[in-house]
Amino acid sequence: MSRSATSADVLAAGPRRSLRQLGDGAGELRIVATANGHFRWTLTTADGGMIAESPAEYRDAASCRQAFIQAQHAARTVLGR
Repeated sequence: MSRSATSADVLAAGPRRSLRQLGDGAGELRIVATANGHFRWTLTTADGGMIAESPAEYRDAASCRQAFIQAQHAARTVLGR
């Protein structure tokens, strides 16, 4: 969904609904460190269902969180908000 010099593609679980949830921040955001030292973010429902996630390519938690904010903004733009 989103790609720029500082962010990667976002994988959304279900097109319209996931975009709306991503744009609203409706879910639980997790910043996850991977075994190779990179970070990715996930946005899940209260029961653990996947809404959207990023690839694990961020070097630190702060840039990963910023990438989530950019993806959230892109979702709002796509939905016309």
